[in-house]
Amino acid sequence: MALPRELIIDEELSALGEPSEDVPAQASPQAEPHTVLKAELATRAARLDVLQAVLKNVQKKGTAFIDSLKVAVEAGDTSFNFDEAIAYYEQAEASIRERSLARIETAKARKREQFSLPASKADRSKAIALLDREIRLNTQTLESIRDLRWQLMALRAGAEPVSGSPVFSDPRELEAYLDEL
Repeated sequence: MALPRELIIDEELSALGEPSEDVPAQASPQAEPHTVLKAELATRAARLDVLQAVLKNVQKKGTAFIDSLKVAVEAGDTSFNFDEAIAYYEQAEASIRERSLARIETAKARKREQFSLPASKADRSKAIALLDREIRLNTQTLESIRDLRWQLMALRAGAEPVSGSPVFSDPRELEAYLDEL
């Protein structure tokens, strides 16, 4: 069974690109550091706008689908393949984690470098603000995919028939139960 189109985020994943694409182009040796920094800030801001749009789209699609799935589950619909969707989002999360963590580490390192650049305080402030935004957006993207997967797991648990097996909220309860066997 194929996943519903609303759950597929392959386009969004490809829009994120690879961390290697984040490396700014080398400036000519004659270029002023100030000019290079301004160009890099503009490029970084544009890329972050794309990342923010991707994040909003993923959140919107995920929320809409989860809401409709909740209604279907409450109505007794058992046709949705939760395992396939959860596996898909687990794979997507792993892919995004690899990209996002690399970007976060790079942004943190670049943020430290900003204090030694030959640039005005205003340009350094802009650069640091963009790097903070990059860290925040990459973290939020990763968290959104994880949260969507967790919501699917919670819905799956709620949709499964009650098995009659005991559920333990305390390890001592489990030990007492096992001792009685």
